[in-house]
Amino acid sequence: MKKRLGLVLLIVLLAVLVPPAAAKGPPDRIVITGPGIAGELVIEDRPTLDALSMGMEDFLSVIPQEIPANLGPGYTIKRLFKDGLHYTPFDTAVYHPDLSGEGGRVLFVGIYNGWTEYDGIWYAAQPEGDRVIRQILADHGVVLDVTESLPVPALILVNDSGALHFTDPASLADRAVWELPQEASNVIGGARGQALYYAGANLTPHRLDLAAGIQCPLPGQVLLETPDNQQVIIAGEGVLEVRDAATFDLVKMVAIPGKEENIKFFVSPHREWVYVLRYETGSASLRLFNVLTAKFADGMPLRNINDPAVYSGSWDTSGTSFHISDGASLYKADVFEPTWVIITPRMLRDENSHPLPSDGSWFEIATARGERVYLYQPVGRAGQPANDSVTQGGIYVFNNHITLLDHWQPDRLFAQVIYHEGRYYALQAAAAGEPVEALVLDGQNGSILAQRTLDPGAWSLDWAWLDPTVLSEDTAIRPVQECSRAEAE
Repeated sequence: MKKRLGLVLLIVLLAVLVPPAAAKGPPDRIVITGPGIAGELVIEDRPTLDALSMGMEDFLSVIPQEIPANLGPGYTIKRLFKDGLHYTPFDTAVYHPDLSGEGGRVLFVGIYNGWTEYDGIWYAAQPEGDRVIRQILADHGVVLDVTESLPVPALILVNDSGALHFTDPASLADRAVWELPQEASNVIGGARGQALYYAGANLTPHRLDLAAGIQCPLPGQVLLETPDNQQVIIAGEGVLEVRDAATFDLVKMVAIPGKEENIKFFVSPHREWVYVLRYETGSASLRLFNVLTAKFADGMPLRNINDPAVYSGSWDTSGTSFHISDGASLYKADVFEPTWVIITPRMLRDENSHPLPSDGSWFEIATARGERVYLYQPVGRAGQPANDSVTQGGIYVFNNHITLLDHWQPDRLFAQVIYHEGRYYALQAAAAGEPVEALVLDGQNGSILAQRTLDPGAWSLDWAWLDPTVLSEDTAIRPVQECSRAEAE
């Protein structure tokens, strides 16, 4: 009897512990992208598929969320199953090799169009899976060098005088301070942490070489570097330009479909997709751009728009779905296939079913994670009400059915909130001439983990992976120089 009971308990335990990829069995195709890989690697031979499916992540070996210093760059593993003549994505993981020779680490991103308790958690790589993917990378010319200077995460605080404060993500302490000739916005990292792209004065696009301390103008706004770091995608006048990441020579130009006058871009977490929103009064449409193929999918219109609309958007942290808000309603787009999306509008309401917001302001999306969406009212931004006219602030936590689940820090009015790796970073709205508070919030409950008082002025938050040599811990302000005409050309 005891043996039978023990067997039953073992079966139940295995059912609980079996991860989603293992439960479904080995995939029929695996696609790998990442630094040093031209385009994508497509794997279809059975032994390799077996090693990189249930043999890849050790789901019984959870590791701390902090990325160890000796890990190499991430390689995205997308697992697909065959459905008739087509392959359907099932889940995504990101493999990081350990450059010291130890076993690598795997971030399980999540399943497509769903959520599991394994999402967003780091695991040790199984020895066989680690060996196989290292061999695949070596066979395709990828050199994993322990002496290479690997990018590290940095939160960037930017003020309206042009100062870039590269800060520690946990404590908000300065690790380096750079002084630009003008203010900057929309800062993103690139070139393996050795460059920054941003919009300067009058939104003029620039590239900052962090080794030389020189900024040069660019032909357009850089949206992203491709996963192999060989090309950049630039937003031009009604087009997307694919350019060489080193020379900025034009490789390909793709017209952005649609007729609406205004355009916004939203890049997926793994830089494989870009949602492009075209909009004007009474009309808006959303299209998906495939970075690897440089092609657009068919567009879908947004229905029942709340004009005047103020649009914000955010990919789910898994990169499998996308949410967009017009300020009062939320639309969800699921990537079932690379060629089409489904959009579902839902009105935002409080726990008593009253419409939100109720004070003439609008909502902006901080992020979407699993089955939850996190929104806030960006107080003090252009067009938003003054601080004294907004009665409640904080972060609103909704589920996918737009039921309000929680309300964090309701007494704090935020000008900006962003998310990265388990934490929220917020700038508290302040009156003119008053200091600005920067906060680190716990991603599970919204509690304050760290706080810093900034000088008065207009500040913004951005995030980038940077070469550690840039973060010298020397907080003396380093001036940035303009490039010469010859360098600009």
